[in-house]
Amino acid sequence: MQHAVQLASRYRIVLDRAEDQTFIATCQELPGPTARSLSVDAVVSMLRRALVARVRALLATGDAPAARRDSEGPIGAWMTDLELISELVMATPAERVERPNPSALHAIAKWTIDRYRIILEGHDDQGFVAVSPEMPELLGVAPTASRAASELRWRLEDRAFAILSANRRNGRPPPPAPSRSRHERAQFSAIPPPPCASPPPPRANAPSSAPPRRSGYRSAGRSPDSPALI
Repeated sequence: MQHAVQLASRYRIVLDRAEDQTFIATCQELPGPTARSLSVDAVVSMLRRALVARVRALLATGDAPAARRDSEGPIGAWMTDLELISELVMATPAERVERPNPSALHAIAKWTIDRYRIILEGHDDQGFVAVSPEMPELLGVAPTASRAASELRWRLEDRAFAILSANRRNGRPPPPAPSRSRHERAQFSAIPPPPCASPPPPRANAPSSAPPRRSGYRSAGRSPDSPALI
């Protein structure tokens, strides 16, 4: 039992955000068990309990998978010997691009990173380490899973806002999912707006603001006040 708990705690947990803002947790080493909750800590605990039960059965047959950190190393270990180059420096400045205001850029950045996938890895000395495949150079480290995910999301939003506010042609936050093509966006923008509601009919016996129209034609040389010819 203790061996199953230790092995399950070393597995990497993948967090995805659903449309209803709940978190869906799965395991990289052992696909199958899933958990869903509004809280990161709750969904991690639920998934780990399911993993322990599954690992106990696999240990009896010798089919329990090893943790990925044993072969790939801990999350973020590759960053210690790597010098990162900022993509903001390498990007080409755009010409005549109108930049939105900062509040709009923050909203765009938050909407984008809310759909990023988060991978959690438990450590005895650090608690949890969180990383996102869309921006693997950023990490979140905290004693609990929810704090690690929150710290990573704050770093992701700050990075996405920096990319957007740089007003670069190639500087865009990585999309979380395939977006609409340019042709589909053009078709969507070409859809005419819905017709406006027709004005209500005039009320009965309501005075008209326009003068009554006279019938017939006016002969040459007559003044506007002269009676019209029928």
